[in-house]
Amino acid sequence: MELAALRTASLLGASSGLRTFSGPAALALHRRLGRGRARVAVIAAGAGELAFDKLPGAPARTELPGLGGRLTTGSLSGYRVAGPAGAVIGGAAAMGSAFAGLHLRTVLVEQLPVPDPVVGAAEDAIVLCLVALAGGERGGRVASGVAATAVGTAAMTAAQAAAGSDSDAPGRVGRRLVEGVFGRRVRRRERGPLNHAMHWLYGTSWGVALGALTAGEDEPPPVVPTGLALGLGVWAASLVELPLLGVAPPVWRQKPGQIATDVGFHLVYGFAAAAALAALRRTPD
Repeated sequence: MELAALRTASLLGASSGLRTFSGPAALALHRRLGRGRARVAVIAAGAGELAFDKLPGAPARTELPGLGGRLTTGSLSGYRVAGPAGAVIGGAAAMGSAFAGLHLRTVLVEQLPVPDPVVGAAEDAIVLCLVALAGGERGGRVASGVAATAVGTAAMTAAQAAAGSDSDAPGRVGRRLVEGVFGRRVRRRERGPLNHAMHWLYGTSWGVALGALTAGEDEPPPVVPTGLALGLGVWAASLVELPLLGVAPPVWRQKPGQIATDVGFHLVYGFAAAAALAALRRTPD
């Protein structure tokens, strides 16, 4: 058995311990699990879990049903890439990351304290990095771009929480989409999770472009110019998009301090994503 396959099994298992469907979703994305609608359903389950994991009613991952699901998907993912030995390694990695993740999340939330959505976003970033590393060269450079912007989103979320800044613009965009597409109003208790989900979705969506634009480079892209370009580019895009959607005033009506703060948060996002991308690209396949 090749060590590379066992390494992939352990990475997919560890990601499944943190987010149950992440391992199978990664395999489905690379056409190594499921066909047709089943494949689409697995990918959708993995994407949906990233958003709904932060809901207040989400069950603890170490309760028997959740733990059994993580063991199953971790073992399945490991088996698909490395056979029986991979199933054992994937299952063990899933169990280890499930308990370790819960312990760390509890400590951060209860003792520091760190807001739970911030810890959840950091976990999401870790999961996407594990999946990107598991994909190796075959996984494609786009996967590393998405994982890197997940790290950037987590860093930006942490910076906003530390500064006491809580923009509801992403949630207001989400409410417009829900009301326009589904024809129903978003309940007040749903607004917080929706705001976080839209913030996460928008932040990581830039990873597709980041990964594609840097895919042809043999060396990792330099952190400083990449971070500046990404952070300022996303900030500039928001200056156009949010006023057009009616959820923010145009830039000339914003206070200088507000603009400076917003630029700072986006630079945190850009530099964190660029540093993560460089680290992922340096990792040997």
